[in-house]
This record gives sequence, C-alpha cells and structure tokens, in this order.
Amino acid sequence: AEKAGREPLDEILAINNVSVRSRQDAIARFRKASWPIQLRVCRSLTAKCNELLPVHDRHVYEQLAVEVEVKPGAECIGITFDSRPGSVAEAEPIVHSIVGGSAAAAAGLQALDLLLAVNGTKLTSTAHAMKVLRAAKWPIRIAFGRPQSLQHAARVLQRAWRAAIGVTKVSYKLVSDPSKCAPYIEFAEDVIVAPLIHAHCTALRAAGLRNGMVVLNINGELCCSREHAERLIREATDRVELLCKKAEHVNRAWLRDMSRDAACCECSARCSTDECTICLQPMECTKPWPAGCGHVFCGGCTERCVAISDACPLCRRTPKAASAALQMLRQHS
Repeated sequence: AEKAGREPLDEILAINNVSVRSRQDAIARFRKASWPIQLRVCRSLTAKCNELLPVHDRHVYEQLAVEVEVKPGAECIGITFDSRPGSVAEAEPIVHSIVGGSAAAAAGLQALDLLLAVNGTKLTSTAHAMKVLRAAKWPIRIAFGRPQSLQHAARVLQRAWRAAIGVTKVSYKLVSDPSKCAPYIEFAEDVIVAPLIHAHCTALRAAGLRNGMVVLNINGELCCSREHAERLIREATDRVELLCKKAEHVNRAWLRDMSRDAACCECSARCSTDECTICLQPMECTKPWPAGCGHVFCGGCTERCVAISDACPLCRRTPKAASAALQMLRQHS
C-alpha cells in the first residue's frame, strides 16, 4: 500500500471499482478481492473534518466522509433540509431527511448529519449547502459529522411515538424463485384514499401483517392510495418494508366516508365535460387524477403528466395532500 502511494487518513471510496460504504464493507471487500487490487481514494478528507468542526462540537460528532455517485437519469442527490421561514439562510446545514432509494441514501447519509464540506468547499449555512450541491459535479465528495447520541435518541423517540399511535413496521423478502408462491397483499376496493389491507398470504401473517391494517409507507415512500401501494410493491426488488397502522387504531368509517366523497367528485367531474382539458380532444379511456380532486383526463394524458409532476394541472392538488395516510401517521388513536 505504501509503494502504491497510499497514506494514513486516505478515505477509501472504491475497491476494484466497487463502491465502499463503511469500514466493515471495506474489510470484507479486501478479504474477497483478487490481485491486483485497485483503490480509488479521497486524500485526507476525513482528517479535514476535524478542522471544519468547531472545537466544542468535536466530541459530539463522529467525523465521516462519503462519495455520492451519479445514477442514470438522476436530477437530485436526495437530501432535504429544514425549509421553515428564516431557517435556510443562517442555520447549520443539518440534513432533515433522506429520500429513499436516492444517491444520498445509497452513499449512507442519514437524517441529522451535519454537512461540513462538498468537494472541498466549506459549508457555512443551509442556503450555502444547497447552492454548492446544485453546482457540484458528480461524483460529489461530502465531509460531514454524525451525532451518534442524537440519532440514537431520535430513534428511541420515534419508536415510542409509533407505539403510541399504533404504527408498526413489517418487513418481508421477495421470492426470486418463480416456482415458489410469491407473497401477496390485497387491498379493500371501497377505500381509495388509503391502502386498507383486505387479505394477505399466510407467510405475511407470520411477519406481523393483519387484515384491517392501513399501509402508510413502503420502502421509505409515503403511500397515497391503493394503486400507489400496489405500484410500490411491484417496483420493489429485494425486500419490502411496510409501515402500517394497526387495525385497532384504524377508523374504517372515516376512511369510507373520505373515499365516498372522492368518488363523488370524480363522478361529477367525469359527467361535466366530454373534452380533455390537457389535449383539448374528445375524452377517451378516461382516468381520474390520483390526487382525489375529481378532475378527469384522457388516460394517456394523465399518465404522461403524472410522470412529470403529481400536481393536478387544474387545481395543483397532489396525491399526498389528498391521502389519509399522512393524517393517520400523525394522529393519535
């Protein structure tokens, strides 16, 4: 390693062109690697974290560094910051949340991480971090501090809150063998504002799934409707992680009333016009906008527009705003 020019505190980014996400991952890949071993490193990036952190914060944060790799077609890194008024310009660039399946999630970034530098540029505020990230070229090297004690406390509080509002996590592995029966979940057809579980296979019962539960989140993404939940399950590749509201905490009458109102809006909108307001052609194979606002368009127009934005072209309402899942995730039974 010394002959190859490696130095102490070099940050290992890839071994034989395979990205490394942690110390344990690097050790495992070194043991399995065949000679010659090719390394891609970032020179002393972690050491610079100590200089970037204030002295009084160095005992709180574990200094780390990652390289975020580009994904085909990716337009954003997947990091969100606190967007409350007055907090962007002056606040420290602390990660509010990470979008599931994004490049940031794949690199190992987590909520509450304090971003210190991007591609060697020291960050001074949330607004500065957003500006630097937008202008950065791939791959993006990020130095950050991770408050281990704060993250542990946040996880404990989150588990306690979920238990209080009747939310539980269910996880199961997808079957890759076509000869075996794949796990299935059926949702109630009379509830369209949230995916209410109507039936499921025995294997999922062993994992903790029960009829009458409402699926709120699948693999880190909020479920807006029955169709949305079915699509997220179809798109899952290896495992499916469900965040569900227990049946005893679900008000089924309230869900059915909301679904009935949404269905009435769709019916009245469908009857009120024969022309698609997107393509201005006679309505063919109508499909309602998934936000539950009642606006109906051509099936092809709806699919093309949803792929660009989930906000309704007429009223700007989104499926997230219309879904009961977000309310159920926050409310106490």
